[in-house]
Amino acid sequence: MIHLYKFLLTLTIFFSFLYSYPGCDDPSACNYDVAATSNDGSCIYVQDCAGTCGGTATEDNCGTCDTDAANDCAADCAGEWGGTA
Repeated sequence: MIHLYKFLLTLTIFFSFLYSYPGCDDPSACNYDVAATSNDGSCIYVQDCAGTCGGTATEDNCGTCDTDAANDCAADCAGEWGGTA
């Protein structure tokens, strides 16, 4: 049984060198791919305010996190963001 295990392990190692699966192989990246066997330079390390890996959402002055600039709040005449004065 041990010889079979060693043989299968050897085959696995051998074929992993022959056939590489490109992707992000860095566990500290937010798009880490556990199946990747070679780093293809696609690793992303930044998440936006919504927690999306490589996303573009930003937080406006009122604390709303999204990608829609049309709904960003404005300061009222008293200088309060999102206020009604």
